Amino acid sequence: MHGIPWPARSNSIVAWLARNDGGTGKEIAEALGQSPQLAGQKLAQLRKAGIVCSRRDPEDRRRQIESLTALGRREFAKLERLEQEATAAFADLFDELGCDVWDVLARMDQALEHESFNDRMARAKPR
Repeated sequence: MHGIPWPARSNSIVAWLARNDGGTGKEIAEALGQSPQLAGQKLAQLRKAGIVCSRRDPEDRRRQIESLTALGRREFAKLERLEQEATAAFADLFDELGCDVWDVLARMDQALEHESFNDRMARAKPR
């Protein structure tokens, strides 16, 4: 259908690299709230797919700077177009449903933070 050449769980790294013109694995992990190990695994997959490349930081030779390859930049541009199309498709769906499902899910999440589903189940049991 509308494939991208990397696992969807790595979209945030590709987007961060595109919007920040590269960075270290540590910077990426911190910015995205991921462990350095997880970010490193995802970066390795992206390197293998030809989406990301590494180079030594000229100011600190111990650091590796990760950045998108030309292929990575082209594919990210496709991803941005797909995101725009999906946003429009969701807006159409939400209009048809008469509600913003993302807003409903966010409110549901807040309500469950206030009282868990298990607590609600316990309260709903007949006495």
